[in-house]
Amino acid sequence: MNEYLALIHELKKINAKQINNMHLADVMIGTVQAVDPLEVRVSDKLVLDDGCLILSTNVVDHNVMISVDHKTETKESLQGGDPDFREHLHEYKGKKRFYVHNGLKVGEKVVLLRLMGGQQYYILDRARYGNDVDSD
Repeated sequence: MNEYLALIHELKKINAKQINNMHLADVMIGTVQAVDPLEVRVSDKLVLDDGCLILSTNVVDHNVMISVDHKTETKESLQGGDPDFREHLHEYKGKKRFYVHNGLKVGEKVVLLRLMGGQQYYILDRARYGNDVDSD
């Protein structure tokens, strides 16, 4: 019976080593080095180009449809907004298409997921640290 337990133990060790060597996925942080074409630096020796990058909508400019249901604002409610604003009142309802300016910029940090095999990397989102704030 001990022979079987030893064999099972050895098979478990081999299996664990094999899974460990497969590199199913790794989370990494990179820095956008260029945007056209896209390049992301992951380390001193590794720069990824757009041929191996898959981008989520979190990091690209794109259109989105949203539902709105509100009324336009009065000049007083804008509190010093656009000086050319002409007051008008009406409802604003329905599905509207908006353009989201989410494209990456040089110097931004991104969170990458290295896919199995290491040939492709999925950019999940921007990496935010401490006091990072949006500038636009």
